[in-house]
Amino acid sequence: MDQTERRLRPRENVRLDATLVLEDGLVRLPALLRNASPFGAKIEMLEDWPTPERFYVLFGHRLELCRVIWRDERLMGLAYED
Repeated sequence: MDQTERRLRPRENVRLDATLVLEDGLVRLPALLRNASPFGAKIEMLEDWPTPERFYVLFGHRLELCRVIWRDERLMGLAYED
Protein backbone atom coordinates (compact mmCIF):
# COMPACT_ATOMS: atom_id res chain seq x y z
CA MET A 1 0.00 0.00 0.00
CA ASP A 2 1.25 3.47 -0.91
CA GLN A 3 1.94 5.46 2.29
CA THR A 4 2.19 8.89 0.57
CA GLU A 5 0.20 11.48 2.50
CA ARG A 6 -2.47 13.04 0.26
CA ARG A 7 -4.92 14.46 2.79
CA LEU A 8 -5.79 18.15 2.91
CA ARG A 9 -5.70 18.06 6.72
CA PRO A 10 -3.94 15.59 9.01
CA ARG A 11 -6.07 13.15 10.95
CA GLU A 12 -6.06 12.79 14.72
CA ASN A 13 -5.47 9.33 16.16
CA VAL A 14 -8.55 8.14 18.02
CA ARG A 15 -10.00 4.85 19.19
CA LEU A 16 -13.78 5.03 19.11
CA ASP A 17 -16.42 2.34 18.73
CA ALA A 18 -18.21 2.76 15.42
CA THR A 19 -20.98 1.03 13.49
CA LEU A 20 -21.21 0.64 9.73
CA VAL A 21 -24.80 0.99 8.60
CA LEU A 22 -25.60 -0.83 5.35
CA GLU A 23 -28.64 -1.75 3.29
CA ASP A 24 -30.86 1.10 4.54
CA GLY A 25 -30.09 0.24 8.16
CA LEU A 26 -30.91 -3.47 7.93
CA VAL A 27 -27.25 -4.46 8.42
CA ARG A 28 -25.08 -2.99 11.19
CA LEU A 29 -21.45 -4.00 11.58
CA PRO A 30 -19.08 -3.24 14.46
CA ALA A 31 -15.89 -1.31 13.71
CA LEU A 32 -13.25 0.85 15.37
CA LEU A 33 -12.55 4.40 14.27
CA ARG A 34 -8.73 4.63 14.26
CA ASN A 35 -8.21 8.22 13.10
CA ALA A 36 -10.41 11.08 11.93
CA SER A 37 -10.45 14.56 10.44
CA PRO A 38 -13.30 16.86 9.41
CA PHE A 39 -13.16 15.22 5.95
CA GLY A 40 -12.68 11.50 6.59
CA ALA A 41 -11.52 8.63 8.77
CA LYS A 42 -9.73 5.30 8.93
CA ILE A 43 -11.77 2.43 10.30
CA GLU A 44 -10.98 -1.14 11.25
CA MET A 45 -13.66 -3.73 10.61
CA LEU A 46 -14.18 -6.16 13.49
CA GLU A 47 -15.88 -8.78 11.28
CA ASP A 48 -15.24 -9.96 7.74
CA TRP A 49 -18.12 -8.63 5.69
CA PRO A 50 -18.26 -7.27 2.13
CA THR A 51 -18.95 -3.55 2.11
CA PRO A 52 -20.16 -1.37 -0.76
CA GLU A 53 -18.25 1.71 -1.93
CA ARG A 54 -20.67 4.02 -0.03
CA PHE A 55 -22.29 3.50 3.38
CA TYR A 56 -22.99 5.29 6.66
CA VAL A 57 -20.71 5.22 9.70
CA LEU A 58 -22.14 5.94 13.15
CA PHE A 59 -19.71 7.07 15.87
CA GLY A 60 -20.21 9.23 18.92
CA HIS A 61 -23.28 11.29 18.10
CA ARG A 62 -22.46 11.51 14.37
CA LEU A 63 -23.81 9.66 11.37
CA GLU A 64 -21.66 10.23 8.27
CA LEU A 65 -22.24 9.11 4.71
CA CYS A 66 -18.85 7.80 3.53
CA ARG A 67 -17.12 6.67 0.37
CA VAL A 68 -14.26 4.16 0.43
CA ILE A 69 -10.94 5.65 -0.74
CA TRP A 70 -8.74 2.61 -0.05
CA ARG A 71 -8.94 -0.88 1.51
CA ASP A 72 -6.31 -3.11 3.07
CA GLU A 73 -7.67 -6.29 4.65
CA ARG A 74 -9.86 -5.06 7.56
CA LEU A 75 -8.76 -1.41 7.31
CA MET A 76 -10.48 1.23 5.17
CA GLY A 77 -9.83 4.88 4.46
CA LEU A 78 -13.05 6.84 4.11
CA ALA A 79 -14.01 10.28 2.82
CA TYR A 80 -17.16 11.89 4.22
CA GLU A 81 -19.73 12.94 1.65
CA ASP A 82 -22.20 15.80 2.09
